[in-house]
Amino acid sequence: MVHCDGLVLLPTNTGIYLFNPATRDALTLPESIPSKVPVPHDFCLPMALGLDPCSGWYKVARVFFRSVEPLTYALHMGMQVYTVGDAAACWRETAADPPYPPTEWLTAKSVKGRMFWVMDTDRVRTP
Repeated sequence: MVHCDGLVLLPTNTGIYLFNPATRDALTLPESIPSKVPVPHDFCLPMALGLDPCSGWYKVARVFFRSVEPLTYALHMGMQVYTVGDAAACWRETAADPPYPPTEWLTAKSVKGRMFWVMDTDRVRTP
């Protein structure tokens, strides 16, 4: 579960849901690009929710697996972003991949328009 400014993001193994408890509004986000590496059914990929101070839109960020190295289990990951409330909203892949894999079971924290992730140092790929 992730929260920002009273909004609550709940990623589950069946979908991604955004709630506003104050207004009792709820939104089911569309399906995102699936990971290219199979993940267990009960496994939720790292996510974040934050307010973009430049646009004023709330954004949901989601990490996905591109590949995993068979010998070292180092992860190659990508990231997708969804803009909440935009009429043309869809999941967009970011231009750059995360430099390090975030810890799989922790959500990011959003502070003043920036998202902070806890890195999984055991799965850092070495050049």
